[in-house]
Amino acid sequence: MATKKPTTKKPTTKRTKPIVENKKKAEPLAIDTIGDTDMFEVLNSFRDPNEGFERALLAKQVRGGCLVAVTTRQRNPDGSHAVSDALAFVPNVTIGPDINGGKKLSQPRM
Repeated sequence: MATKKPTTKKPTTKRTKPIVENKKKAEPLAIDTIGDTDMFEVLNSFRDPNEGFERALLAKQVRGGCLVAVTTRQRNPDGSHAVSDALAFVPNVTIGPDINGGKKLSQPRM
């Protein structure tokens, strides 16, 4: 009598197309993602394709404040990229609208 091997269920993945494009082809690269990819809200994003510089400021509302993430990417002269990420907890702030229709961190008035 053969015994069944226990099976482990793989997490559900979805295929998305990122902003970054493959330099060899005109079509975007495919990336597999797991879980909710929209947990953080974009507060600010800056990109200069001529200089190869990108910066994104993201925030997620949590109990007691916000988690704020900054990602910076710079193209090096040899074509490689230098990437820097930072994550910080900012207490007693919320994510609110700014005057340009975007979002910003706001502190409650006392």
